[in-house]
Amino acid sequence: MLKLFFFAPPLFAPPLRRQAAPAVLRDGGADVEAARSVGVAFEELKASPAFAEAWDEDRPLVVSSFFLSSPNTFVGFFGFDDLRLACERGEVGEAGRGVVQADGSWHMARVGERGREVPWVAVEECLSRSSTVVLNSADAHCPRLAAMSLAAIDAFELPVCLNVYATGRDASVSAPPHSDAQRVLVAQTQGRKRWRVYEPPSPRKRPLADPLARGKGRDALSSSELARDPLVDVVLEPGQLLYVPAGFPHTTQTLPEDRSLHLTLGVDTHIWALDAKQARAGALRRVGLADGLRPEADLDAALYWTHSRKTLPRLGWRRHAEDSSAPSVIADFIADAADRVEPRRFPDRAAAKKALDADVVANRLIDHANNLVDVQRGLYNDVLFHDPNGPFKADDDDDDDGREKKKKTEQKTN
Repeated sequence: MLKLFFFAPPLFAPPLRRQAAPAVLRDGGADVEAARSVGVAFEELKASPAFAEAWDEDRPLVVSSFFLSSPNTFVGFFGFDDLRLACERGEVGEAGRGVVQADGSWHMARVGERGREVPWVAVEECLSRSSTVVLNSADAHCPRLAAMSLAAIDAFELPVCLNVYATGRDASVSAPPHSDAQRVLVAQTQGRKRWRVYEPPSPRKRPLADPLARGKGRDALSSSELARDPLVDVVLEPGQLLYVPAGFPHTTQTLPEDRSLHLTLGVDTHIWALDAKQARAGALRRVGLADGLRPEADLDAALYWTHSRKTLPRLGWRRHAEDSSAPSVIADFIADAADRVEPRRFPDRAAAKKALDADVVANRLIDHANNLVDVQRGLYNDVLFHDPNGPFKADDDDDDDGREKKKKTEQKTN
């Protein structure tokens, strides 16, 4: 009998209310088995002091083979053949093609016809032109990738999303310099790709631009805004990982002899207001205080990244086992950030903590984070099994224990 490890309930939030099971369940056992080694790799990453430090201190990190007991875990986990099959099965509802504009900004052009599933021939056409095909939130449609996201949620206990990037050979710029709102873990699954990661430019230089979305839409991130030397300059080989914190600009290119496919696991703390900037702004609104701060314009780079756009501490996997101090630590962090960015308003951290009612805010943010994880577990379970609650497997019927479990499940759903 296949035993799953992805579906433990969140720490604070109640489990999803069980809904009536659909008429036809999907046997996701093969996808779960494929993702099992990925879950082991995530656990090994968490045990690495170097990775934990990179996560906490917001530093990019190339994850070499010595981090993992099985360096081939991600090799071919989802490659070009898998992408072709996903297209043939109708699992690719939408895809974009990266287009570099004359001003250096990056836009997405539609691949295939609007409102229709993306055919493999359209993807192949883009690859033949050395373009990059992007499948955003592919885990919301593709079971194999949903299984990987469930493994990531189980490991990191934070909301995640998974994108696919497929690039043709010899793309001198497969993605121009840009930054992302997620902290990302890149897994090179097939081919090779060169990555360069840079220190974030000072937000004050472009105060109207979003530091977490530079180089996107109508915003062009020019090379003159970046440091001359990147923090990371590496050609990722199949199976290698790269960790890039949110807001760190990066650019990529493929090699003449290789098509490339990589998966980008995004951890969505900033998207879901789990950082100091948004916690402070929400706390001010909650207690009826005006917010006149313009962080991108008013704060120097060091203060902006360490006390405004910093992810809240002790969330998810960074909350240590048997540690009940997380709410207090988060409350102190919010108060300290508020005090640092507005010293004229708050004379000290204690005053900020009281004025913002930071203890209540911290507990609500913890509940918010765990509720998000709970909802996403249901989403990816639904993609994987056609059941948001993670149903029994087909082989459960092969023994008395399986039949009994099925009977109890049906009683709960009826």
